[in-house]
Parts: sequence; C-alpha cells; structure tokens
Amino acid sequence: MILYFFPSAFLDPGSPNMTHCLLHQKLQMLNCCIQRKKSREWRAAEAEAQQEVSESEDEEFYECPETSSLSSYDGRRKRIPEGRLMQLGDLKLLYHEDEPLYIPITQEPAPLTEDLLEAQADVLVQLGTHAEGAALRARMQSASLTSDMEAFKAANPKAALEDFVRWYSPRDLIEEQKVDEETGKCVITYHLSARMLLPGNMWLESWENARPVPARRQKRLFDDTKEAEKVLHFLASAKTSEVVTYLMPMLIHSAILQLAEEEECPESLPLKLEETAMKAAKVMRSPEPKYELVLRCLYQAEVLVAQMHSVSNKFGLLNDWEEQEQQEVRTFVLDLLDCYEVEVPGAGKGAVGRRIKHLFAEAQKASHLMPEEQPVKTSAPTDHPNLSFAEFPPPSGKEFIFRTSCPRPPGTQSLPQRMYCVITREEFRVAGAFCEDTTFL
Repeated sequence: MILYFFPSAFLDPGSPNMTHCLLHQKLQMLNCCIQRKKSREWRAAEAEAQQEVSESEDEEFYECPETSSLSSYDGRRKRIPEGRLMQLGDLKLLYHEDEPLYIPITQEPAPLTEDLLEAQADVLVQLGTHAEGAALRARMQSASLTSDMEAFKAANPKAALEDFVRWYSPRDLIEEQKVDEETGKCVITYHLSARMLLPGNMWLESWENARPVPARRQKRLFDDTKEAEKVLHFLASAKTSEVVTYLMPMLIHSAILQLAEEEECPESLPLKLEETAMKAAKVMRSPEPKYELVLRCLYQAEVLVAQMHSVSNKFGLLNDWEEQEQQEVRTFVLDLLDCYEVEVPGAGKGAVGRRIKHLFAEAQKASHLMPEEQPVKTSAPTDHPNLSFAEFPPPSGKEFIFRTSCPRPPGTQSLPQRMYCVITREEFRVAGAFCEDTTFL
C-alpha cells in the first residue's frame, strides 16, 4: 500500500471536518498526526538547544523568556512562572493586584473522526447513571480541563480558581458593584456563579487536584503515533465495498451541486434536488445506509436536465434570432418540461412555431430518406417517388368540438352546450354535454 502525505492546502492538518466523508476524515487525521509529531520534535529540539546554551553559561540559573522556562525553582526554592503565552490585556490577578494575568501555553485538543466520536459517545452512555459511572464519565471528560488548569497554574503561580474561570469561562464569574461602608466608594467584587459552587463540582475538584505543570511536561492528550497507526490499519483493512460506501456521501453531494449549477432549469428541478438532499441526509444517518432511493431521485433529476438540454438543442437558439425570440424559446422549453400542454406563443408565425414546423419538416425528410438539398413542399402526400412530401405527417386522429349557448327549452335562460367528436383509423366517438334550465319546470 502506497501512502502519500497530502499538502495542507488540500487536507487541513487541523481537526477532521465532519462535513466530509469518513475516508477524507481519516486522511485529515493522518495529516494531523504527522503535523503534531513534526511540531513536537521541533519543540524538543529547540528546548534541547536552549538547555545546551544554559549549561554553557557560568551563572547557576538562566533567565528564560516568558514563553519558555527551563526551571520551576529559583535559588530560594520558590516556583517561578512557566509556559506563558501572552498577557491577557491589562487584567490582574483578583487576589494579587500587582500580578498580571497571563494566558498559558496549552495542549491542543485531541481531534476526532466521525467513527471515534460515535464510539466515545457509546462508551459514555454505557457507563450508566450510577455514582461510579458518573464519576468515571466526569474524569474522562475533564482530561482537557485538568490539562489547561495545570498549564494555567504554571503560568500564574499565585492565581486562584476565580482567575482561571475569568479566562476560561468568563460567564461563570459574576461581577458586582458594592459600596464600601468605610470609604463610601464603589468597589467591584467578583464571585463564582451558582453552578460553580455546587457540591461535587468537577471544576472545584479538578482545580484542587491540578498541579502547576506546563504543557510541554504534561502527559499528551493526543498520542499522534498511536492514532496514525490506527488510521493506517483502517486504510489497509478496508474492503472495496466499504471504500465505495465511504465515498457515496461525497459523490452524492458532488452530483447535487453539479445539478444545482444549472443556470436555467425548470421549476421541478430545485424541488427534486431538495427531495434528494432530504432523503440523502436521512439515509446517511442510518447505521446501514441504503442509497437506492437517493440514487433514483438523482437519476430523475439527471433525466430532467438531459431532457432540457436535448429539447434546447433541438430548438437551437440561432445567432441571428433577436433577444426577445431567444427568451421566448427558452421560456417555452422550460414550461414544456413542467407541463403536459403548453401554449405556443404566436402560433405558427412565432419563433417557437416556426422552429416546430422546421423540426417536423426535418423528421419528414428523415422518414422518407429525402436528400438534404431537396426542399420540402406542402403538397399532398403521394406514392410517386419523384414528388415531394408534406411538411407534417398525416394526423393520427381528428377532433371536432362544437360549443354554443342556447335556451333549452325555448324561452328559458341561455346555457352552454358542447359536443365533442374524435375520428381515428380505429374508432369513432361522439360525446355531448347539454344543459337545461330547470328553474321554471
């Protein structure tokens, strides 16, 4: 199996995009693993180089920049800040107003693909609602929170939980203005929200158990080597039928987009595409998707587009036609695909009527194998081979409709009357619809 590293221009090395198919997500995950490993090795090499510089100095302690500290203790065994990214505006620590609040360098969250997310959700559900299961579920979900708390403590040694909440979840830190009884001045006080003060709150327990450890010395939340091996195993063990199933959502999405790009289309096409998209969304959420109904809707939409192009080509928008005539033909073609009967604008003298007449004439030529240069005349059909043929084929049937209004019986109100007659080679039918005034009878 040959494996390629796809550039980030095509596959973002960040978290897999859940709107893409599972196969694409796996490739994104592989790219993410490679990117994380390269970044980790680069940071390790940089730290090693700084360590070598530190050891070569005559001083006992090397003063590191705020972004990376090599020692957490100074000569008096006091903890110094580590892993600072930047200062958070002009904010100060709530209980140490001389100390600014720093944003720590934190670990990036572990990316998940669609199948891993579903598996994780199933595990959390299976833990149940009893106390032990709830505690285990809380520990599984608080791994990232604990890591951020440890990084925050390392960057802000004198910080309290309120300081962390102020940066991590500002809505859970309530700000109130009170008047100091001694000075009479307005003082701003802060306190945690009600949900933060509930007994057994996960944030309180995590803060008490968190140690001041910078992100670079923490246990990794995302094991890129292990996850990359999982992706490689997934790709190596995937069957052809499974790969096709993984690609189906992307293919259906691409087909819908291609059909939706039609600039001029009948009104039934957007409705059909909307129906297809709704069925596709419903099918793709099922454990064992069956795409027969979706493919049937796509087929119907493609047939509609093919018919539109075919009819448009038959009518052939000529360059010497005026813009009004071209628009007239376009409108007629689109209406013809949506309705069984469409009125021909201008009858036989309009642009549409002339084109229909020409199409019939071409069909007559083809049916009688007439040469292209021989004109088609309007003479009556004949069996003589040297005579030309009519432009239109003989009718398959004739219809006669008589409409009138007359009083029945005489002297009453005039009402509509109708008689219909159809004559074909196989049958002859007559039907009538007559009205009588029964008001005075």
